[in-house]
Amino acid sequence: RPKDFNEWSVMTRSPALRWSLFLALLAATLYIVSEVKRRQRMIPVLDPLANSSVDFVKTVGRLYFNRHDNADLSQKIVTLFREQVREKYGLHSAGWDAAFEKALQYKSGKPADEVSRLLIQVRQADNMTATGDEELLQLNRSIDHFFKNNN
Repeated sequence: RPKDFNEWSVMTRSPALRWSLFLALLAATLYIVSEVKRRQRMIPVLDPLANSSVDFVKTVGRLYFNRHDNADLSQKIVTLFREQVREKYGLHSAGWDAAFEKALQYKSGKPADEVSRLLIQVRQADNMTATGDEELLQLNRSIDHFFKNNN
């Protein structure tokens, strides 16, 4: 091998190889320059999802407040009470008789006078055609107190 032999000299002797080497170097340079310019996109900040169930409850509450239909609302509260008694205690409240009252007292562990007062309020609300704001509020408080407070 001669001392002046170099791979680059072989490639640069031929004009086709010289142009291909030049184009390859140019392409590599353009690729590196364009990659340096690229930046990573920022991750967009997403707003947290709104609690649509709370919005729904607020909308329904406003609807009943604007309509001021306490009788319909009291019927819905009584229906909810019956459903809660059925689910929690396994009692069907088809009739509000003394046997139902005793069974509710036994299964809930509440005093007889508290159960009796609650059922009187529920019966009155179930039979009323017009209900005032105070009676509706008192019925709701009594039912909440019955289910939330354990003796």
